[in-house]
This record gives sequence, C-alpha cells and structure tokens, in this order.
Amino acid sequence: LDFDGVNDYIDLGGTTSASPISVAGNGSVAFWINFPVLGTQEDIFYNNSQDSNYSGILIAKGTDNKISITWGDAAGAGESNRETMISGTVLEANKWYFVVIGTNFESSRVDRNSNCKIWINGDASGNVTNSGESDDNAPSYSPNGVAYIGRETVGTDAYGRFKIKSLAVYNVFLNQDNVNSLYNSGNYINFTEVRLDDLVAYYKFNNNKRATDFINNQSGKIYGASYE
Repeated sequence: LDFDGVNDYIDLGGTTSASPISVAGNGSVAFWINFPVLGTQEDIFYNNSQDSNYSGILIAKGTDNKISITWGDAAGAGESNRETMISGTVLEANKWYFVVIGTNFESSRVDRNSNCKIWINGDASGNVTNSGESDDNAPSYSPNGVAYIGRETVGTDAYGRFKIKSLAVYNVFLNQDNVNSLYNSGNYINFTEVRLDDLVAYYKFNNNKRATDFINNQSGKIYGASYE
C-alpha cells in the first residue's frame, strides 16, 4: 500500500490494554517499508492513538530519517509523558527496508543497550538513543484509543508518506536468529514462518479496501491508500 502523507491511513479499530496489539511486556513489531521522501516526520504505526495524550506505542521515521519507537503514559502530551528510542541508522529514499523493533518493558527501566533494539535489514549495530522525559518503563493504554497505520492524532492529526508491505506484532522480544529468518537476506517470506505461536497480529496489505489481520480474522478499513 502507498500512503500519500496527506490523508491516507488505515483504521484498525478501538484498542485497550487488553487488545492483541497492545504490547506491554516483551514485544516486537516487524514490517517492510519504503520512504519516497526524506527530512519529514512519517508516522507509521500507532496502537493506541488518542487526541490529547501519548498512550500505547508509536513507531515513526523522524526528520532525521531514523526509525523510532515512542511510548506514552496516557496522561498528557508533553515530553514528560513520553519516552522515545531512536535507531542510529540513517535511511535513504526509495529503498525498501525490513524493520524489526524489539522491546522488554518488563525490566525496571528500558535500557537502550539491551532492552530495546531496532534492526534495519537484520542489523542492530546502529546505536539506539533515547529522547523524552517520561519515567515510565512501559506504555500505558487509554480505554478509548484507536490503532492506526499511517496516522497519529495527538494534537494536530498527522499522516505518514510511505509504502508498506506487511506488518506483524509479536508478544516476544525477537532475537537475532528470528530477525535473520524474517529478513531472509532481503527475500520476502510469509511472517507466519517465524515464531507463529508468538504472532499476535499479522496484516498483509493485499488490496486497497481492507487490511486483514490473519491472526485474529479482523479487518482494518483503508482510507485513500493505493494498492500497488
């Protein structure tokens, strides 16, 4: 699916802390993505978006062209209400990347060296740095949040410009061997071939109307994004 960055997005429906995609302990998110332009913020996946608070997790590409994961305390929209971990790998335009973000929110404090990793094409060597001032070591979830691909609604609505092929959520912190298997030397494979028992959501974007989660047999509605 190709998102124009203006008003294209997928509505995956309402979420709470009990939703399958509401990562709270060990968890990982994996996806293939391509960015046509650089230097702008592109919001990719928000599993509990709210109008006035940072809640759940938000995955994005920043203006520095690096992938990040942000989690919020569901109590406000300031820097003190969120924590962000940022990959050290600078992305290029019009290039496909396989991204895996692994987290361990069960630790007393998310440590950027061991408890949060961002793999780009199977490589996690880029340093992960942190931003934000939240003291929370895990995301909090609003009971009235909404999950989106390509959109976030904290303050002014923002939309991401990118192309994406499949997105999966696991309830484990994937290891290097898992990531290597999923990346498959850059040759796309079905994500169900790796740790299927730990796969809690798997969206394959095979048309421009519905985004089906093949694990939960649920569909998200696609708004505007075009199928290629």
